[in-house]
Amino acid sequence: MLKLKKYGKKILLAILVILLCISSAISITLLGKTKNNGVVFASEPEQKKAVIYKTTGLTTSNTESLSTEVALTRGGAELEDGGIVYEGEYIKYNFRLTNKTQANIDNVKIVASIPDGVKYGELNSNFEEFRQSYFYNFDEELTEKTIEVGTIEAGQSKEIFYEVKVKDLPEGETEKEIVANVNSYIGEELAQSYQLRNVINSADTQLFLGSFTQYGGKQYGLNIKSDTQEEVEVKIHFPQNFKLSFITYMVDEFEDIDRFDSQIDGGKIVYTNVEGQERKEYTIEDLKEMLGEEDFNKLQELEKIEGIEDVKEVEGLRLKDILEMINNTNTLGEVVISEDNILTAKLKTNHCYRFLGVLDASKISGTSENSKEYVTAYAETSDSVYMSNENRIEAAYKNIEVTMISNNAGKKVKYNEDI
Repeated sequence: MLKLKKYGKKILLAILVILLCISSAISITLLGKTKNNGVVFASEPEQKKAVIYKTTGLTTSNTESLSTEVALTRGGAELEDGGIVYEGEYIKYNFRLTNKTQANIDNVKIVASIPDGVKYGELNSNFEEFRQSYFYNFDEELTEKTIEVGTIEAGQSKEIFYEVKVKDLPEGETEKEIVANVNSYIGEELAQSYQLRNVINSADTQLFLGSFTQYGGKQYGLNIKSDTQEEVEVKIHFPQNFKLSFITYMVDEFEDIDRFDSQIDGGKIVYTNVEGQERKEYTIEDLKEMLGEEDFNKLQELEKIEGIEDVKEVEGLRLKDILEMINNTNTLGEVVISEDNILTAKLKTNHCYRFLGVLDASKISGTSENSKEYVTAYAETSDSVYMSNENRIEAAYKNIEVTMISNNAGKKVKYNEDI
């Protein structure tokens, strides 16, 4: 006989993720490690935000062979030279280096100072692995970062970036100026030199957006930290190819705001079946169809179990309980999803919310087999004051090959004749 504790409290969320996986007609696989120091992660075409490369802050230019342009961003917003950033936010220093000559340029590099008030960080997430955690590794001792760009071919450009996180201000301080000195080199020859200034302000809310994949579905997770507010209205800018289905509230508080883990214990569903502005009611037949015969039979076996060995450890999950939780747990309040796939909702602070869904293959714009897309997302408070990190993943999929046969196959066709 199947033991109920074999499945335990985890079965509900696992079932929901499986539902999402099976409901996706085309399988999508997330592949590859996030690149930290070489390749810039651009957004997919529908979601691409304008990163305006510029020369603000240029102090020196000693060569006409290499053009170095810079752009500062935080989350999904452009950050002007001299602009304000808040405690807990991420600054992304974007560079586009262009070879303006007719010959290759070798030994190109960027050397940048990491000013006091921020710390250097690298995203650590491997989407080749099942349910891989999404987090940053920080080096608080690093004061200068060197990025070896290498060779730039004649007339070509390379885009690179690095990221820092804004530290909390010392107690009693409300603002602090930071200055980053950025230099591009050809070998040992200085090409361009920038001095980029920003001002750190104190913050009462901090956001971190993580993600991982499981069973072919996708989860985003939003950590919300605040010492002054019990709940905050936020906007999450999901990728256009992400279809949201369930929202789960994690009861336990997170320990590290800059980390999103795949652990699913302690969560409860607070919003379900989001399809635009409509909801769908699931039935027993829906569960049977979506789970498949084998998994559905396992649930039926659970129905037959009368005794529970440890009531405190294991809740009595039944088909009717699953349906009731799926169909009658919209306790989150008003949730709005715009045509641009931006979700607006009021969420509790100092907890993590999970957003479960699938990637819609019809909205991925790859043009060749095994092509890759770089998908980005970010969160912000509804007044657009505070920004999360830029969440990014590398997505890949295989094109579907379609073969069509004409009724005229094997026959001679005259010019201008219909086929």
